[in-house]
Amino acid sequence: MANPILQIHNLSKTYTTRTGEVHALKDVNLNVERGDIFGIIGMSGAGKSSLVRCINLLEKPTGGNVIFDGQDMLTISPAELRTARRSIGMIFQQFNLLMQRTALKNVSFPLEAAGVPKKEASARAAELLETVGLTEWANSYPSQLSGGQKQRVAIARALATEPKMLLCDEATSALDPTTTRSILRLLQDINRKYGITILIITHQMNVIEEICSKVAILADGRVAESGSVRDIFANPKSEAAKKLVLPDAGSEKHTLGRRLARLVFDGVDSCEPVLAQLVLHFQAEVNIMHADTRDLNGKAVGQMLLQLPENQELGDRMLEFCRARGLTAEEVTQNEQ
Repeated sequence: MANPILQIHNLSKTYTTRTGEVHALKDVNLNVERGDIFGIIGMSGAGKSSLVRCINLLEKPTGGNVIFDGQDMLTISPAELRTARRSIGMIFQQFNLLMQRTALKNVSFPLEAAGVPKKEASARAAELLETVGLTEWANSYPSQLSGGQKQRVAIARALATEPKMLLCDEATSALDPTTTRSILRLLQDINRKYGITILIITHQMNVIEEICSKVAILADGRVAESGSVRDIFANPKSEAAKKLVLPDAGSEKHTLGRRLARLVFDGVDSCEPVLAQLVLHFQAEVNIMHADTRDLNGKAVGQMLLQLPENQELGDRMLEFCRARGLTAEEVTQNEQ
């Protein structure tokens, strides 16, 4: 890796309960590049919350290493750990704002806690509220703000200490779809403007596909699969990835006995009507039995299951036609459905 800001090596976390041990994390390995927007996704119980708490050492890992910005978080002194934590901004699902303080004073709070003079802290907080588009709400209390506005205040507060990484723990889970998109756009703008690395922990696939360039899929406390969002969406390999990316896969069981082909879209221009071209070129119909494709920055990724004509030669020519246009095309046997 060129320049990772976060390296997680063989990380494990075991909790001891009255009924025995719970292995929340098992040999987790991750590298997050500096300036990247990296997503970690998993179903409930996958270990996401434990991983978040181990990254910033709110929970001490049972084993392994967390290397942040070149420092092993498990071996540095308490003073060095406090300094390192100031370089990791936290954004939470429930905002965690101080209800008795205005938006401005919520943002200035971490600065005041770090010893910054009150006047300077207020000026910096005002700048950050402008960055997140809330200047006119500076003197409003959290109870007077919408969910999206509260999260914008929380983002501004996370930026106050000039962090090198933002750790977003289900930051949009409590928001409606429109507000979620606006918050994700804001995070993307912050990443581009300041070069801050953003680590997004979520259970929502739409969040990953919206702004992340790389993703790790967590299942049963382990990394089941990791790589570029485009690669994993186009061709998920692990069972955990398939459940998240292709939740309806397997619904095509009724097609047994027909000639089927799987098309994998991996970066084809989403405006190119490949299937329409296929039908027009061969003057023959194909039936779409299952489809799960997405547009990622103008590129089509995902998979599609087609019923081909029974004519062997025609079907073969159709597959070659698709391959010539940048798709992975393969015939599917009954056992592979």
